Amino acid sequence: MKRFIKKENESDNNVNATKIMISNDLSCSRRAVSRWLKKNDYKFQKKAQQIMLSQKHKSERILKILQNISRENTAFVDEKHFSLDGLDIW
Repeated sequence: MKRFIKKENESDNNVNATKIMISNDLSCSRRAVSRWLKKNDYKFQKKAQQIMLSQKHKSERILKILQNISRENTAFVDEKHFSLDGLDIW
């Protein structure tokens, strides 16, 4: 298992208990693999979040916005109505 974990980490793939079970043909539960990982000082770490837009996507979005602005008077508004006195009744 240690070799599999090391290989997956080197290739920047996600490693989890289920993937370890399947790849090593283990006949134990996912929790047993998780306990083994914890016992052997492997730490759970969330993957850093990334914006999934590529540079191409960003430039396309900017072009689309510029086209909409040039066609007509456009206002991009980000407003929300909040009522601090109770229920919102329109």
